[in-house]
Amino acid sequence: MVATAMALSATSASAGTPRKLIFPMVGATSFTNDFGVPRPQGLHLGNDLIGPWRAPVVAVESGTVTLWTASWRAGCMLWLNGDSGTRYAYIHLNNDLTDRNDNKAGCQAGIAYAPLLKDGQRVEAGELLGYNGDSGDANGGVNHVHFELQKRRGVSVSPYKWLKRAKQLIFPVMKHVGPEGIAFKIHGTIMRSLQTEAGAFLVIHAHFLRASDGSRYRVDRKIFTTVVPETILLKKKGRKRARAKLGAAKRGHGVTVWTAHVQPTLDTALGRKAALMATKVLVKSKRR
Repeated sequence: MVATAMALSATSASAGTPRKLIFPMVGATSFTNDFGVPRPQGLHLGNDLIGPWRAPVVAVESGTVTLWTASWRAGCMLWLNGDSGTRYAYIHLNNDLTDRNDNKAGCQAGIAYAPLLKDGQRVEAGELLGYNGDSGDANGGVNHVHFELQKRRGVSVSPYKWLKRAKQLIFPVMKHVGPEGIAFKIHGTIMRSLQTEAGAFLVIHAHFLRASDGSRYRVDRKIFTTVVPETILLKKKGRKRARAKLGAAKRGHGVTVWTAHVQPTLDTALGRKAALMATKVLVKSKRR
């Protein structure tokens, strides 16, 4: 883990720190309250977010970024200078060309950092910053991001309670997409179907998404999709597919959902109700 000269503090963050941040990593992530734990290089000044190699790392709030590659312990890292006055460190970003820990890429845009990210650039909450990895003194270990929260420069506080209540995204917020937006293919398990006055909804426990731009996101969360009358709902019977009604979408059945194109804003990335509209639904006939 990275060692810094920052003073350890148990105080709360500044009053301006948002109560609910965007969670720093997209997809299934594990972490513990390891702030202040003794390490060979000193006390641990953040929480380690463990996730898949190259899992997207995003801005927890709007602000500006400072790219930082001067520390061999931190490896590829960046600072997010939040609009609230809070400063966040993202440490051990990816430096590998492959998942075999080749250390061949260095701290480059598209490898460690988002493809178009530049030093000093302004970013919005949820926007892609970089990718999970094991650079610096995490080399050869589990892929993770060491995440720090500073109420003022040089004073780190435990980010644990903010991480516990942070809002999880299903994909990063994207600025550089065409006017058509982006569509998704969602693979998961049906939780339930709803018919309400507001419309019909399919609630899915999503496992992963494929985006129309070729991106793939591992997720482990609930997603609401709107099912409109024009939606083609298919049920798989052996190798055949037949039209079916919404009631055929039973709890526990595997499902694939194709969505209409949307603009990848914070609202759609949060997967809020009616944010994603299904254009086709394929329900598997057997439960998982």
